Amino acid sequence: MEPQKSANLLDLMTPEHKEKAARREQERAALITKEWAGLAELGYYYGWEAIRDVFNDVITLEQVRMFVEGARKVHSSHVYDQAVATLAGNSTKKGRFENLMKYYIKDMRTAQ
Repeated sequence: MEPQKSANLLDLMTPEHKEKAARREQERAALITKEWAGLAELGYYYGWEAIRDVFNDVITLEQVRMFVEGARKVHSSHVYDQAVATLAGNSTKKGRFENLMKYYIKDMRTAQ
């Protein structure tokens, strides 16, 4: 007995349904502006209170942009740290571990 071939959802849709789905996707995409995306990212990094402060005019959109950019840099730094730690942890030779750490420490000193 042959296994059933999985069907692609788009193959099962009629042309009318495909057109309707495409229109709906375009309408939804138009609703999400850069400002809303920035607020969503602000909420991701700082929580609901930060979004509430924007709505209550405690912080401006310019400040939102600065906070989000700063959070992205901190997040990128954490991702980098995790990648370096993973590489160091996967090293099997002591010499390779010391080389990795040498470049990591040098990079951290120049970043400050």
